[in-house]
Amino acid sequence: MIVPFSSSAQHYQLKSHPDRAEQLPTMEMEKNFGGANVVKNKEAAMVSHSYPGKTDEGITVASATLEGQTEPPPPSPRDIHGFRWVLAVVAVVSSILLYATDNTIVATIQPSIIEDLGDQHLLPWVSVGYMIGGLVFALPSGKVYGLFDTKTLYLICGVIFCIGTTLCGAAPNMACMIVGRIIAGVGGNGMYVGVLTLLTVTTTDKECPAYLSLIGMAYGIGSIIGPLIGGGFAAHATWRWGFYINLVILGIFAPVYIFIMPTFQPRSTMTVRDKSQAYDNLGTLLSVAGLFCAVMAVNFGGTLYSWRSGQIIALLVLAGMLLISFVLQQSFSFMTNFESRLLPCQLITQREPVLLFVLMAANNCASMVSMYYIPLIFQFIGGSGALSAGTRLLPFIVAMTVFIALQGALLPHLPLYKPWYVVGAVFILLGGVFFYRVDISTTDAYLYGFQVLLGAGVGLYLQAGFAVILAVIEMSDMAYGVTFMLFAQLLGITSGLSFSGAVFTNTAFENLRRLLPDVPAEQLQRALSGAAGDFFQKLDEENRKAVLRTIMSSINKSFILCITAGAVSLVAAVFLRNQKMRT
Repeated sequence: MIVPFSSSAQHYQLKSHPDRAEQLPTMEMEKNFGGANVVKNKEAAMVSHSYPGKTDEGITVASATLEGQTEPPPPSPRDIHGFRWVLAVVAVVSSILLYATDNTIVATIQPSIIEDLGDQHLLPWVSVGYMIGGLVFALPSGKVYGLFDTKTLYLICGVIFCIGTTLCGAAPNMACMIVGRIIAGVGGNGMYVGVLTLLTVTTTDKECPAYLSLIGMAYGIGSIIGPLIGGGFAAHATWRWGFYINLVILGIFAPVYIFIMPTFQPRSTMTVRDKSQAYDNLGTLLSVAGLFCAVMAVNFGGTLYSWRSGQIIALLVLAGMLLISFVLQQSFSFMTNFESRLLPCQLITQREPVLLFVLMAANNCASMVSMYYIPLIFQFIGGSGALSAGTRLLPFIVAMTVFIALQGALLPHLPLYKPWYVVGAVFILLGGVFFYRVDISTTDAYLYGFQVLLGAGVGLYLQAGFAVILAVIEMSDMAYGVTFMLFAQLLGITSGLSFSGAVFTNTAFENLRRLLPDVPAEQLQRALSGAAGDFFQKLDEENRKAVLRTIMSSINKSFILCITAGAVSLVAAVFLRNQKMRT
């Protein structure tokens, strides 16, 4: 789950560095939310290049204010107001809602997809394909938004998202579904970064935190309703409408995107050729290729190819070489420069940002594994349908949401941020252990209790990283800090779904083949779709229980990722400094 910003992030930054607050009236602060460079002065008026409040490079100081003289309020950085502005905000925030919904909607429709399309061994790609599309283009898309027209890029990404979601809805086979998910992930992540950029450059300093908090709310709501919408469509219509609904909503808001939504040209004086030369093309190529090879190796290993096969070994070696080359290229700014490179290398050498990166990635790994595999437990143990399994995931989602809100409200008033991470890590570790020990006789009461524990642990520090990192790094690195955390979230989600999917698919299918050697492989794959259909009904009671125990054992092993995430988080949290958020 990606929750981009806390509305109090700036407040934390100034409170943890009071000396910076004193300097702020005479400083220019560069923020790079997703790569769009925006310079804001907290005490000076702003001038416009294309409309009031903007210049070619963002927002700059128009004039100095004499000491003791009252400063007039800065002009608005946007050229639309009133109902038109409200409509534009609702439209762009709705795209965040759709992006989040598509991230979790497949948690409850995977069985229906497998029943229609087959190829159960490719099941992990239905979920991870969406996130890999966002992950590999997270850093590049941010930099692109810092060079080219924001509205144009947002519209292009929206079209890409629509193409991907259309392919998913109309998919005749699993290959088409996977391609559609990857394309939708690329477009969805592009829209996400675009909304961050647009709301940052078209709002004043006082407005900005409130508008950015809308993004977090939209993503949280989308993540919550995704499994419910998916289960509802799968049970009462068709799972394909879970994807088609995106086209309907985006189509309704299309006139707003095209004719009303404001635009921003970050470097209007540069030609397209100059902008292309300023972009880190080599870094993009190395990072995209390396990450893609790594995820393919994890998902194909043990399913399409043996882990010892030449194909998997080649992918792993190639991924390692490409990613090492990327780090070296970024470190020495080879064929790029300090401002243009994708990776915030200066943060990697600092202990606290690295620990926060690990904690962010581990938390998101645990949250996505839970969101995808807890519904399967209810489907196999209780024979629940897709909608019922989605509603029975509510204890986890509600607990997670409540503790996210609790953490956001209390963190500014508590002196230390370290305890939130320590307690949250312990809860995740315990929740992962409990789900690892679940069997077919476990009652619903225990399952709901385990969900609350795990959801509380995730919520205690899922969002905290965006605020905390701004309090522990230099002001000049704030731009890179936000990008650093965003990349950690996507990496945690993608790696969690990739590894847990590989574990579940590899162990479940092989164990079922040994248990039922006379049953065709295709029928076994249908059994692993998550639906208790004819296959289970035709088995005698002894074999049915044996099959359920086998599948439950594979689901249990998927929660090893939660245990690992909790343990890694606990170790990282212990090494955090006992640093106060405020003085």
